[in-house]
Amino acid sequence: MTSSKQLDDLQKNFQEQQKQRQAEMESYKKEIAILHEKNVQSAINEKTSSLQISLETLKQENVRLNQEVQDSKTNYMKIIIAFLVALVIGFILAKFI
Repeated sequence: MTSSKQLDDLQKNFQEQQKQRQAEMESYKKEIAILHEKNVQSAINEKTSSLQISLETLKQENVRLNQEVQDSKTNYMKIIIAFLVALVIGFILAKFI
Protein backbone atom coordinates (compact mmCIF):
# COMPACT_ATOMS: atom_id res chain seq x y z
CA MET A 1 0.00 0.00 0.00
CA THR A 2 2.82 2.38 0.78
CA SER A 3 4.32 2.03 -2.67
CA SER A 4 0.89 2.54 -4.21
CA LYS A 5 0.47 5.72 -2.16
CA GLN A 6 3.98 6.86 -3.11
CA LEU A 7 3.18 6.18 -6.76
CA ASP A 8 -0.02 8.23 -6.48
CA ASP A 9 1.86 11.05 -4.75
CA LEU A 10 4.57 10.93 -7.39
CA GLN A 11 1.98 11.06 -10.15
CA LYS A 12 0.17 14.00 -8.50
CA ASN A 13 3.48 15.78 -8.02
CA PHE A 14 4.37 15.20 -11.65
CA GLN A 15 0.98 16.48 -12.81
CA GLU A 16 1.35 19.58 -10.64
CA GLN A 17 4.81 20.26 -12.08
CA GLN A 18 3.42 19.78 -15.59
CA LYS A 19 0.64 22.28 -14.86
CA GLN A 20 3.18 24.77 -13.50
CA ARG A 21 5.42 24.34 -16.55
CA GLN A 22 2.42 24.75 -18.85
CA ALA A 23 1.43 27.94 -17.00
CA GLU A 24 5.02 29.24 -17.28
CA MET A 25 5.07 28.44 -20.99
CA GLU A 26 1.79 30.32 -21.50
CA SER A 27 3.20 33.25 -19.57
CA TYR A 28 6.38 33.22 -21.70
CA LYS A 29 4.33 33.00 -24.88
CA LYS A 30 2.32 36.05 -23.81
CA GLU A 31 5.50 37.98 -22.96
CA ILE A 32 7.03 37.07 -26.33
CA ALA A 33 3.84 38.11 -28.14
CA ILE A 34 3.85 41.46 -26.30
CA LEU A 35 7.53 42.04 -27.07
CA HIS A 36 6.97 41.11 -30.71
CA GLU A 37 4.06 43.54 -30.94
CA LYS A 38 6.18 46.29 -29.37
CA ASN A 39 9.01 45.59 -31.83
CA VAL A 40 6.62 45.65 -34.78
CA GLN A 41 5.07 48.90 -33.53
CA SER A 42 8.52 50.42 -33.03
CA ALA A 43 9.55 49.44 -36.57
CA ILE A 44 6.33 50.91 -37.96
CA ASN A 45 6.85 54.15 -36.04
CA GLU A 46 10.44 54.38 -37.25
CA LYS A 47 9.42 53.82 -40.88
CA THR A 48 6.53 56.27 -40.57
CA SER A 49 8.87 58.90 -39.16
CA SER A 50 11.33 58.30 -41.99
CA LEU A 51 8.56 58.59 -44.59
CA GLN A 52 7.26 61.80 -42.99
CA ILE A 53 10.74 63.31 -43.17
CA SER A 54 11.01 62.28 -46.83
CA LEU A 55 7.59 63.75 -47.54
CA GLU A 56 8.53 67.04 -45.87
CA THR A 57 11.76 67.17 -47.88
CA LEU A 58 9.82 66.55 -51.10
CA LYS A 59 7.31 69.27 -50.19
CA GLN A 60 10.13 71.75 -49.64
CA GLU A 61 11.72 70.74 -52.96
CA ASN A 62 8.35 71.18 -54.67
CA VAL A 63 7.98 74.69 -53.22
CA ARG A 64 11.51 75.55 -54.39
CA LEU A 65 10.84 74.23 -57.91
CA ASN A 66 7.52 76.10 -58.10
CA GLN A 67 9.34 79.27 -57.09
CA GLU A 68 11.92 78.65 -59.83
CA VAL A 69 9.11 78.24 -62.38
CA GLN A 70 7.53 81.51 -61.20
CA ASP A 71 10.88 83.31 -61.41
CA SER A 72 11.43 81.88 -64.88
CA LYS A 73 8.02 83.16 -66.04
CA THR A 74 8.82 86.60 -64.62
CA ASN A 75 12.14 86.67 -66.48
CA TYR A 76 10.40 85.79 -69.77
CA MET A 77 7.82 88.50 -69.16
CA LYS A 78 10.60 91.04 -68.55
CA ILE A 79 12.33 89.99 -71.79
CA ILE A 80 9.07 90.22 -73.76
CA ILE A 81 8.27 93.65 -72.29
CA ALA A 82 11.81 94.89 -73.02
CA PHE A 83 11.51 93.56 -76.58
CA LEU A 84 8.18 95.34 -77.10
CA VAL A 85 9.56 98.60 -75.68
CA ALA A 86 12.58 98.32 -77.97
CA LEU A 87 10.29 97.62 -80.92
CA VAL A 88 8.16 100.70 -80.15
CA ILE A 89 11.29 102.84 -79.71
CA GLY A 90 12.58 101.43 -83.01
CA PHE A 91 9.37 102.39 -84.82
CA ILE A 92 9.41 105.85 -83.28
CA LEU A 93 13.05 106.39 -84.28
CA ALA A 94 12.34 105.05 -87.77
CA LYS A 95 9.58 107.64 -88.24
CA PHE A 96 11.89 110.50 -87.29
CA ILE A 97 14.77 109.39 -89.47
